[in-house]
Amino acid sequence: MKRLLVVAAIFALSLLAASSGAGGTSAEEPLKLTLQEAVEIALKNNPAIGLSELAVEKASLKKEQIEYRERKAEEAAEEFKDLMRKIREQETQITAPEGSTQEGNISGNSSTEGFTEMGYPNIPMPGDFEYEYSMELGKKAADMELKLAQLGVEAAKRNIRFGVEAAYYAALSARDKVEIARESLERAKEMERIAKALYENGSATKKDLLDAQVKVSTAEAELKKAEVEMEKAYIDLKKLLKLDMARQIELSESSEFKAVEKNVELEQLLAKARENRIDLVQAREQLELARLDFDMTKKVYPSNTFHYKEKEYALKQAELNYQDVESKIEQEVRKAYLDYTAVSANLPILEKSLEMAEESYRIAKLSYEAGLIRSVDLSQAEEAVKQVRLQKAGAIYAYNLAALYLDNVIYMSISK
Repeated sequence: MKRLLVVAAIFALSLLAASSGAGGTSAEEPLKLTLQEAVEIALKNNPAIGLSELAVEKASLKKEQIEYRERKAEEAAEEFKDLMRKIREQETQITAPEGSTQEGNISGNSSTEGFTEMGYPNIPMPGDFEYEYSMELGKKAADMELKLAQLGVEAAKRNIRFGVEAAYYAALSARDKVEIARESLERAKEMERIAKALYENGSATKKDLLDAQVKVSTAEAELKKAEVEMEKAYIDLKKLLKLDMARQIELSESSEFKAVEKNVELEQLLAKARENRIDLVQAREQLELARLDFDMTKKVYPSNTFHYKEKEYALKQAELNYQDVESKIEQEVRKAYLDYTAVSANLPILEKSLEMAEESYRIAKLSYEAGLIRSVDLSQAEEAVKQVRLQKAGAIYAYNLAALYLDNVIYMSISK
């Protein structure tokens, strides 16, 4: 019996260990993310989209309420007309002897004065200026609010997508810098190995060996700093994705990420921006609302009245605001286009520069091993390779970011 209990206990412990081991392995597996997958996770987890969709529902409800009020007002107007028509018919049908008090009582109780006291003529009706004014402006304002709310949903998605793509590119750049620092450390260790061998056979001084050792220590410190910066970039990305900060992630894109060349025309970009920028759409809608307000006001108010002047000034202000927003958008698009074209020209130059630096380092390494140059010369050649590689990584990041700005500046304002 004891033997059976021992066997059962061992079996239970083995199952527990296996299950806990499997869980631990699963928890440690990093989440692999392509750029598109990162965007999809952010769009799924960000509450801003739900809020923008709720704004559309509220704007739709407001428009329905105005349309309902308009229908009810028209129905009330028809009922009032029918009622007045029946009263007039009754007045013409009633006959009484001349001088009878019955006619006066009936006529007095059935006249429109009775309805005036009841308040019917004081209710704005279709055809009245106050009714038409409030209804037309209300419908225009509701249409504007709904249109902007619908554009706001896409703007919210684009804003989230833009933030995630920028953070993803920053994380890729940080990862590239870690790889560059790691390669620099490997070259430093190789230089130390060579310096030690030359020192042992008397071809190098003690200082050469110490310089090589210092170079290794410096490279190790730079690698540690690059790893810290990469972890920070990953944290920023996880924050946008609403992921657990302790969750390990792995970027699936290549460390040598190549942006696709774009053939873009400035005038096409400007035309798209004028059509799609939500801030310009809002300014345009406000201008149309102000113009409608002024057009309706000037039908009943002469030009020398304060009310006329007030609406005229409001229209001019809306026109100036539209022109200012349009000018700002053109400025942003032109600057983004210039930034894109500028960074595009850097990549081919840096490719050639890196090829030259790597060849110079290869020759310097052979020359140092042969005792033809000093250790400081080899160190300078290695530093040149590292710096050009960093410049190339920075140029790729700048290119991706410039292309990202160019894609988004025609839809929303981007603050750099």
